[in-house]
Amino acid sequence: MEKKRPLIKRIFDYKMLLHDFVVATGLLPTWLFFRHKLIYVNGRKPKKLFRGSYIISSNHNTLLDPIIVCEAFWFRRVGFVCTKDLFDKSKLLAFLLRKYGVVSVDKSDPSLKIFKDSEKHINRGHIMCFFPEGMVVREEEMGTFKSGIIMLSIMTGADILPIYLVKREKYIKRQRILVGEKIKVSDYLSGPFPSIEEVNKVTALLKEKEQELIDKYNLLLKEKKK
Repeated sequence: MEKKRPLIKRIFDYKMLLHDFVVATGLLPTWLFFRHKLIYVNGRKPKKLFRGSYIISSNHNTLLDPIIVCEAFWFRRVGFVCTKDLFDKSKLLAFLLRKYGVVSVDKSDPSLKIFKDSEKHINRGHIMCFFPEGMVVREEEMGTFKSGIIMLSIMTGADILPIYLVKREKYIKRQRILVGEKIKVSDYLSGPFPSIEEVNKVTALLKEKEQELIDKYNLLLKEKKK
């Protein structure tokens, strides 16, 4: 569970200085480029969007998605999970990614370290962003969801916030982001130590919630054309 930290440590986190510097200096340029618009599917903001612990679950259209999420959720420190291949490109890049709050995952040899590192971010009052498809999926149909985000939610007690990044056909258009309701994973489990079947069931539920966001956006487009 998220630990209650002193206010001064929540405002000034020395481990996230690079993250804060990049957000502070890059917020205006990225906002001018994306001009994001958050669309709340139920017409209201989810509770505790600006505070508290939660994990963002997002589709993955392009390599710019992490930047879009950071720009849209500028009011929170956002950590990401990234493939180890990117960390292996250079020691400098690996150092910068870690300082920014990116967690490395080795897809060929996954371990509990990814969950422990992610849990540390959440315990420091940050939020984590997962792309459950595990890779960039350019097709409209979503790929297979990985259960890692569900496992992290179980470990930390953090809710999952599903969002849908609408792929921009033209750069002059605003970046639209649909935001769903938070999912409390424990509500769908029989106890603190769920079976694999239960975890897979909740993973399938998360994919359904993501699909609902896509369907909602398509409905909004149809209504707009009438």
